[in-house]
This record gives sequence, structure tokens and C-alpha cells, in this order.
Amino acid sequence: MAYAEFYRIFGRPVVVWSMSKVRKKRKALKVSKSSKSHKASKASKSHKSSESHKASKTSKDSFDRRLRLLRRDIDRVDRQVLAALQRRFRIVAKVGHLKRQGRRSIVQNQREVEVLRNRSQIGANVGLRKSFIRGIFEMILAEAAFQQKKAPSLKKSRRNEVKVKGQ
Repeated sequence: MAYAEFYRIFGRPVVVWSMSKVRKKRKALKVSKSSKSHKASKASKSHKSSESHKASKTSKDSFDRRLRLLRRDIDRVDRQVLAALQRRFRIVAKVGHLKRQGRRSIVQNQREVEVLRNRSQIGANVGLRKSFIRGIFEMILAEAAFQQKKAPSLKKSRRNEVKVKGQ
């Protein structure tokens, strides 16, 4: 079964699921199934040459290794995205604190429209769908409003930092 690593970001628990145990169990099941099917096919078919079997195994191992490396890269980028969001919301907390001191409204519609338009265009320029980027930033802005409303003391916000490996 998958297990979770817990992080605390902005004072909230964030779960990062690890599928390594799931992959190990699936691999064990494949091995046990393949050994059963191998015994059945052994009786009905002649043996394959060991060279072709080794070649297919090497090819599969190479594929699995490349896939594992690419997924590791994705995991690293995901951690960087989370760290960037953490930095963003640390700044948001400071903005919320400043808005409170200046008695300004937390949500400023003009700024929100400007951010959504600008980020959607930037996303489109790098090959992402505008609607996808808009959806992401609508969620980020909603969380930013929430963070500004609660705006914890600025000293407490650094306590729960995300650690990014490789930086």
C-alpha cells in the first residue's frame, strides 16, 4: 500500500504520497503470475532461446530505469513548485499584514483580474492552455485571500518550510 510523507506548509499538513511500496507489490505479483504462466507455457511450447529472453529483459529493465528516472525528475520539479508556492504565500502573508495596517480590503478585484489575464497569457506563450493556467491561479488567489485574512505573525511562517532536495 502507498504511504504518505507529511509536510507542514503554511501551518497545514500536506501529504505527499509515495508509490514505491505499491510498485514493489505489483512487481511481486507480476513475478508470481509470470512464474505460473511460465510453467504452463513450458509444457505447451518449446523454450525460447536464452539470448532473445535476455534481450527482452534488458530492454524492459532499460525502459523501467528510464521511466523511474523521469518520474524522479517530476517529483523533484513538484517539490520545487511546492517550495515556490511556499515562498509566494510567505510574501502574501506580509501583504496581508500590510493591508491590515493600511486598512485596505484583502480582495482587490482589479489586481485579481490583472493577475489572471497576465498569467494566462504567459502560460499560453509557453504552450499551456489559458483555461488550465487560469484555473491554477484562481485557486492560488483564493488561497492567497485566505492566507491574508488569517495572516499569522510573520515569525511563525518560516517554521514550516518545505525542504527541496538538490537546491
